[in-house]
Amino acid sequence: MSSPPNNPSPNPSIVVHLVKPTGSSDGLNSALELPTSVGTAKTYTPPDDENETDGLPIITDTDLDLARLLRIHKVPIASSGSGTDGGFWPLKLLHRILSRDRVQRELRIHYKEHTNDELQRLLNKIRPIHNPKQGSVEDNTHCIRIFALLTLCDKAEDIESFINNGHSDDILPVTKQCTCRRPNSVCSCGVCKQNDRQLTEIDRSTREGGFAFVSRVKIHPSSHGFRDVLQENIDRVYLQIKLSHEVFALKTLREENTRNHEEDFRRELAQLKRFNGLVHNHLVTLLATYNFRGKYCFLFPCANCDLDEFWESTEPKFDTETVRWVAKQMAGIMAAIHIIHDPKHLHDKLNPQEKRYGRHGDIKPDNILWFNLGEDKSDRGSLVISDMGLTSFNRDSSRSYIPNKNVLGAPGYRPPECDIEGGTVSRLFDIWTLGCLFLEMLTWLLGGQKLRNEFRKERMTVKYITGHVSDVFFEILKMNKATTEVNVAKVKDAVTKWFITLHQHPLCTRFIHDALDIIEKKMIIVMSADLKRATSAELEIEFKRLYEDLTDADFTDPDPQIRQYESTVGVEAKLKSIAQQTIEESGTQILPYIGSKPRSSMTDYDKLDDRTEKGAHWTRPGGLIE
Repeated sequence: MSSPPNNPSPNPSIVVHLVKPTGSSDGLNSALELPTSVGTAKTYTPPDDENETDGLPIITDTDLDLARLLRIHKVPIASSGSGTDGGFWPLKLLHRILSRDRVQRELRIHYKEHTNDELQRLLNKIRPIHNPKQGSVEDNTHCIRIFALLTLCDKAEDIESFINNGHSDDILPVTKQCTCRRPNSVCSCGVCKQNDRQLTEIDRSTREGGFAFVSRVKIHPSSHGFRDVLQENIDRVYLQIKLSHEVFALKTLREENTRNHEEDFRRELAQLKRFNGLVHNHLVTLLATYNFRGKYCFLFPCANCDLDEFWESTEPKFDTETVRWVAKQMAGIMAAIHIIHDPKHLHDKLNPQEKRYGRHGDIKPDNILWFNLGEDKSDRGSLVISDMGLTSFNRDSSRSYIPNKNVLGAPGYRPPECDIEGGTVSRLFDIWTLGCLFLEMLTWLLGGQKLRNEFRKERMTVKYITGHVSDVFFEILKMNKATTEVNVAKVKDAVTKWFITLHQHPLCTRFIHDALDIIEKKMIIVMSADLKRATSAELEIEFKRLYEDLTDADFTDPDPQIRQYESTVGVEAKLKSIAQQTIEESGTQILPYIGSKPRSSMTDYDKLDDRTEKGAHWTRPGGLIE
């Protein structure tokens, strides 16, 4: 409970997607600096026993009057300038403070002439005898909030008038009527300042990146029940993330950088509901969403950091347990991606024509979160895939036909098909980006952030089509032909040589050799007419096998190998018009291709998934969807 704001608000909503919390969400509203009109969750469990802490105070100063107790034990928050008093009372806390004994003593002070039966009637209406069971619907027919507000206003004696007139907590919050919404009044065409909504623009361009910002927020433990329900009912997810009592991650979409704010919100929400920690413990778990004053927000467990920050701040200890942890995370991430690519959990009740397939579209270190499980120092935590904002989910008949004109993703992990005419954003797009991430992970394992920085420096030696050096993993070269219609795309020599560098590293083990071979030969590949990347179905089996083989102690013993360097064969590629225009405008001098005859260009991007693999059943795509 918090004091009703002076300003009216629109009708936002909080929706809990994973579980229904066991606490009233009015604490959530205040913790996020929102007015109580945001709404309340539908379940709560006020404690009976004052020795039960669960984040609530044990009240021993029983001689103080109720108003004083309420003020002392309110949950403080930073002032938001919204007219609130900087504190709030979650419903659980109100039940702790306003016990039946204390309420009864207060009533006897104000209603000395009442009989015991009359006092009992008021008491039962204010403070129920029995606390609702966990998961039950909250009963707003009582008056505990109204009684608390009247007590704070030194008007506790008026509670009988509210009860006799049929009022209860379901009338709250009481707000001042905004003049532009008063009945029978002329509405202004201007935007209501008290509403604080923005006018919708007809056309709004989308920028690369910056779709949302994430902040850490505190929610009083008595205002939610996420931790309890996760631990009791979904033990696998709870063990994977060790949900904090108070700190959560709040992701807010940036309205100014999207053409359709609500559509983006609903799209990401749909992906998060399809692919989450309940489906696989290496996928992020959505807890709740809300929209308020044009802002669309997602609430998640709060990770310690993303993978990029983890690599930078953590020096790996090269031992059996660390190598086993890396292998486990790679196998887990690969399995999670395969679930997105081929979500069998969604196909059980669908016929083949209705089956749908997904892709992530933005795999990068920033979108992999690290959760420190904390209690055991030997536990190195867990990596979880996040940010489903660019994730797409398409019918079987259209899953590979998405053109690449609006492809974003991490610039360094950008696959070649982004610049090649006819290139589509298929699931094999994810395989390239995941291969880049895995290669960096093994680099970090062998030499920490220092070796990772060296790898990036090696990749920065070749100019990209923009005229600037770039850390992308491929390069565009010029054919030694009179025509300029065809170029060559190939994996950078620096990347190919880096594989050799890691194979020769003094700490390199059989596991790392095998993982490097999979990444080089099946993932980081410029696709041609006769060579494609492996599917997630194949790679899930490969990385699972590697992890299981780590039971052999020799698998983690150093075993450096000398590998012979062979330059990667290029692939003929006609560039997209925008890529060709970029080269011309930047004046970039494209280097000539030197090497074996390039492989024939790929002309059937639309049929990338037109294959039947073990564990997946796919049919031919049918048409453009974007």
